[in-house]
Amino acid sequence: MNNIIYNKKEADSLTESEKTEVWRNDAEILKSNLILRNNTNIHTLVDIGCAWGQTLLKLKGKIPNLIGVDESVDRMGNLINDIDIHTVNSKSSSIDVASNSADVVLMSHIFHEIKLFERPIIYQRTIREIKRILKSNGKLVVIDHRDPGPGSVIVDLKSNICKFEYFVEKFKYEKIGYNRKGTVIEMSKRNCHDFVTKIWCLKTDAEDLEMNETHTIMNSKLFSNDIEEFQFIPKINIEFNQITNLMNYYGINLISGNSWGRQLYIQSEYKSIVHNLNNEILNVAT
Repeated sequence: MNNIIYNKKEADSLTESEKTEVWRNDAEILKSNLILRNNTNIHTLVDIGCAWGQTLLKLKGKIPNLIGVDESVDRMGNLINDIDIHTVNSKSSSIDVASNSADVVLMSHIFHEIKLFERPIIYQRTIREIKRILKSNGKLVVIDHRDPGPGSVIVDLKSNICKFEYFVEKFKYEKIGYNRKGTVIEMSKRNCHDFVTKIWCLKTDAEDLEMNETHTIMNSKLFSNDIEEFQFIPKINIEFNQITNLMNYYGINLISGNSWGRQLYIQSEYKSIVHNLNNEILNVAT
């Protein structure tokens, strides 16, 4: 398969982080709980961009039929041998899963990568595949990094100051602007979000990939508007998992400015198969 986002070294590095860092497991618990809380009587869930199954394994035993889809065999790893989870090696734009078979299609932390690294036609084909796979009453669940919006914060990085200096040097997506006094840094919320969520990759085999992307392009409102153009109606829009949870893990103090949910959960229904729905969006902050 051509044009795979992760090469083997990058895939292995990301998988190692996901399997060993406590904050990632905590996030998976929050994600799986949100899926189960907002969906009842799920028989089949298809996870597009499933990686090594970190979310599917949390749902195992709670949803009868679990299907994991990923373009990287290296990312799927031992999940391929799990007899309780069916795996499909393919890109999101062409998936070997039966039409009208899924109650829920999940896309966790993959939409921002499709938008950043793929041609627009791949995004369109992915949405088309989701429509094909979903049952008549199916739901699309998107979980991703969340754009914290404009504004600035002041943080005390403490022992992370050298990592921040390294990050500023290596981050290729944009130039990081900041003011510094000792270990105290004033910077934009977006730059802070990228630094805190990318500390894990510094001086690893995943560094080059991560330094060429941002985690701040998924604006909840804009994405909801975008998905409506593809005949989906967003019904649930949740900001969750406060950035301070991850700051605390790394020993970073937020001195000035408000915390924000670093992840979004948007659940949508396909408009052409749903009748008499109102357009009210449920906004919940946790």
